[in-house]
Amino acid sequence: MLELMVYSGSYQTNLFEQEPKVLAYNSPVLSTFVVKKRELTDVLNALWAYFKFKGKNKHFVRFEITVREDHVVFSNGSSERYIVCSPTGFVKATFYYQELLDALRMAKKQELTFAIQNGIVALNGVRISADVENYDPSMDITRNTPTLEEVAQKIVPVDPYAPEKNKYRFTKDGKKGFTLSQIFSDAQMVEHYLKKYGIGFFEIQDYINSFLVNKKP
Repeated sequence: MLELMVYSGSYQTNLFEQEPKVLAYNSPVLSTFVVKKRELTDVLNALWAYFKFKGKNKHFVRFEITVREDHVVFSNGSSERYIVCSPTGFVKATFYYQELLDALRMAKKQELTFAIQNGIVALNGVRISADVENYDPSMDITRNTPTLEEVAQKIVPVDPYAPEKNKYRFTKDGKKGFTLSQIFSDAQMVEHYLKKYGIGFFEIQDYINSFLVNKKP
């Protein structure tokens, strides 16, 4: 439920007063970060596009914030967007889209300060009920799993014709080596196309061998 943040001291937030500059809570703040209003609006609009054609009600759609080392991820379970910033503290918080949207509309400033504590995500002093849990980036399996592109960059290509010790024949310059099975397979393949000309397997094999030497490089 969306409500006003109560501050320690002799005053509390009023919707019709200027937004407070200092946030103070009765319980510890687990994470804080600052983002631009325009950036957050763009992120929420992009994520809402997934639901708007499905007749979903914003009051029942939940979003998740994941605060990482140098950015914050906003996710709706099917897609995600992130905003680069300088957070303190790593947490995950789940809340209703409509409540965050309402808090965003109340914000008068272009810089939005998020302060997250147990059970609450506060946006410029307006707090939203949320399920909050600690988050350890080093334990994030999805995040730490390399992408296909990263894996591909680490793969060392295997040259089937490298002049290795287990090879039987080698090119005269010593840059390629072949096993007997490779030569046999290639001769069979060529025979398939040339036997109509009366060229036999052993003739093809001898021709291949004429370009190779037994001496290892």
